[in-house]
Amino acid sequence: MKRLLEQRKVGEISLTDEEIYAKIKPKGKHNSRDHRTGVSPSITSLFGGFSECEKLRKEADKVMNKAPEAKKEAISANEQNKIALRS
Repeated sequence: MKRLLEQRKVGEISLTDEEIYAKIKPKGKHNSRDHRTGVSPSITSLFGGFSECEKLRKEADKVMNKAPEAKKEAISANEQNKIALRS
């Protein structure tokens, strides 16, 4: 799971949290090790509730949408600073 999350972080894959969990979730019968340690972790225990994930995605989208505007403001401020220094 950590490998998949790292691959997503560097842009090699574009899977959602739910898709990553589906890839690593055990399928079929549980082996004896599963019976000793309990059931596999739920997606909610790994990533939080779906509403929490959706809230974080929306916040990230807002920040990403503001980035180009902030960059323009920084460039403008830098240009004004250069003009002021020349005076």
